[in-house]
Amino acid sequence: PTVQSRRVVESTTADAGLDDQHFGVGDYSIPASMYPAKAKPKLKRGPKKPKAVGEPAIPYVSFPTSMSIEKDCSHIKYDKGCPGCILGRATQGRRAGGASTMSYKTDETACAADLKGKYPTKGFDLKGSQYLLCCRRLDDDSIGCFGVRNRDKQSLIVAFREWAHEMELGLDGKQWVCKFDREKCLLVADEVQYELFGINCTLHFGLPSAHVPIAEQTVRYLGELVDAEIHHSRMDPRHRLYIAQTVCARHNIGRGRYPRFSTVDPFAIRIGHLGPCAMPKEWRNAHGFTKDNPRSCVCVIIGIDLQSTRGVWIEVACPDQKIAVTVCQFDSIQQSDEFAYGYDRIGPHFWRTTRKQYEQRYLDH
Repeated sequence: PTVQSRRVVESTTADAGLDDQHFGVGDYSIPASMYPAKAKPKLKRGPKKPKAVGEPAIPYVSFPTSMSIEKDCSHIKYDKGCPGCILGRATQGRRAGGASTMSYKTDETACAADLKGKYPTKGFDLKGSQYLLCCRRLDDDSIGCFGVRNRDKQSLIVAFREWAHEMELGLDGKQWVCKFDREKCLLVADEVQYELFGINCTLHFGLPSAHVPIAEQTVRYLGELVDAEIHHSRMDPRHRLYIAQTVCARHNIGRGRYPRFSTVDPFAIRIGHLGPCAMPKEWRNAHGFTKDNPRSCVCVIIGIDLQSTRGVWIEVACPDQKIAVTVCQFDSIQQSDEFAYGYDRIGPHFWRTTRKQYEQRYLDH
């Protein structure tokens, strides 16, 4: 027994007028069995079991059967009328022609969408997106990309509203149909269905074991455009949303659709290039710029800003050794032919680093 437990028992017995005979010799501590140690939860390792989405669970009720597979199924060739073959040797039916075709009898705009991700790191956009909503409008073959923070109902509702606003869907009261995978949030949450009905959107789901082919094709196509632009400009991959919106704007202009608000030519934006930019005085004071610093700041162009008229997203190196991601007026930037970042190589290994040609040429002059 410990000293503390002995003192507690002695003080208790003294107050109650009891002696050691009532407790027994040496019985001064509380048995450990009265307070069993909590078992540590075991960590589940290995692959997780797939979850059924939107499928209610019904209690299983066993019932007797008189069919015997050994008795009825005694042949080698598959027999459609044999109960044993039906239970033990049946395969999935062949998909009918046109099962993935998105054609509707009513006068509705057909669209398809799917989520790309989850990315290992959050994006540099304002939402910190870890998913991209890749969508396509089938009547004019225009595509769009919008950030989704996580796969909850609020993030998806915001992304769908941005898509409808940018692609001009449902503005004239015309219904539009979006074919989507059986996403749990879209399938179960009533709030999502209610919000989408408010923007004249109807969801058309695919089968649980089958994807939407045109949506998967859009994800692959958009992913190739974004990856090619990121590797060409050597930009940080976390700028994926703004770069994706820029390449989508270039794609849509070729189909006759221009951005809703922005009047900046996306083909004139040189992603990853350096250039001096004249920032407003309020912004400079908020980020630690003094009168000793030059009037123009050296920036790196990221992509187009769809929510402003003449805005583009840029990187600016601040005096406090931090890089700010902000929106600047496109007419205040003088783009150069030099990339801000490049690759260093040792053998087969590459890593992203900064380039020095532009700074050296600037100092030489």
